[in-house]
Amino acid sequence: MIGLYIATEDSLSEAVAHRLIEEENMGMHVAVSMGRKGNGYLRNILPSLTKIAHSIPVLLLTDLDRVECPAILIENWCRVSDLPTMMLFRVAVRETEAWLLSDLEGFAQFSGVPLHRMPLNPELLNDPKDVLLNLVRRYGRRSIKADIVPERGSTAKVGLAYNQALCSKTIDTWTELRHKSIWLPICHTNKEQSMIKVFIGGSRRVSRLNDDVKHRIDRIIEQGFPVIIGDANGADKAVQQYLQSRGYNAVEVFCSGGECRNNLGKWPVRAVDTGQARKDFSFYAAKDEQMAREASVGLMIWDGKSAGTLANAVRLVCQEKKVVIYSAPGKRFLTLKVESDWEHLMSTCGRDVQEKILRSVSGANRLPDTKQAGLL
Repeated sequence: MIGLYIATEDSLSEAVAHRLIEEENMGMHVAVSMGRKGNGYLRNILPSLTKIAHSIPVLLLTDLDRVECPAILIENWCRVSDLPTMMLFRVAVRETEAWLLSDLEGFAQFSGVPLHRMPLNPELLNDPKDVLLNLVRRYGRRSIKADIVPERGSTAKVGLAYNQALCSKTIDTWTELRHKSIWLPICHTNKEQSMIKVFIGGSRRVSRLNDDVKHRIDRIIEQGFPVIIGDANGADKAVQQYLQSRGYNAVEVFCSGGECRNNLGKWPVRAVDTGQARKDFSFYAAKDEQMAREASVGLMIWDGKSAGTLANAVRLVCQEKKVVIYSAPGKRFLTLKVESDWEHLMSTCGRDVQEKILRSVSGANRLPDTKQAGLL
């Protein structure tokens, strides 16, 4: 296990950092926790953290607050063109509380605030902490209100047990964290945004997107990540419809051969040469192979049966790229990063689905035999 230094501005962001690392893991654990003295302290110790990051991984997490955007904050703090490779400078927009509010159902259940009162886009709020306090003050359960909201007549900005209560939520019930930690809650600089490309795909039997999937796509849009997508009916078409409805332009549609079946937003088209005239599975899989090569991460919408959707997940995992699978039957997100994650998912599938995936990958993706044997 690799020891990691974390530096945060308060106990709540420290709990969030611990949870992020716990979820992502990647063979790391928190060796040293620093900070909890405000963002001014973090800015002062940044040169020391930068030196540490030449030999030990460091995660610095701070709030954006009133600064225009994360890139400007990082530039103002660093005054250097590049940070060490092992230095992760991350910014919560605009406050860590926005990340807690983004778990709509989880926070509503925790606090007693009605779900329909929860803000849909908390990262767009100017003061997420104030919104959180007002929601709990007006709608929260008495026990939560006593912890989080300051007593009437008090000059304190928050309740005595504010951090303790929210840290407990972060550790125990932040259900949305796994979904977002892949790429969404950690705000990136413009340089990082240009390097991240999201491959969205799914099953042809999926013709509609539910609110969970739309919420995930909304966050991709908010971060400005380029999307690459296929031209098939089903999930491809449904996602295209939603991207078009949002007026999102950072989209490229991949098609096999020269004929594009669906391009609802009239986005740029990438025609992938298949080397064959027969329009069989291998013909259409050619575009999937190319998208998997070019993508940084994947989001797959799975009907619980489609071998083609899981074959795309295999392509990404084999290239050591993270993929999030939304299982429509279970209405839940699954995160795949390493072979063991894939093996666990496959153990829940029937033998017929496993055999279809093996044939799909063997015939279309031409992965090394050792990779196929390890994953299937």
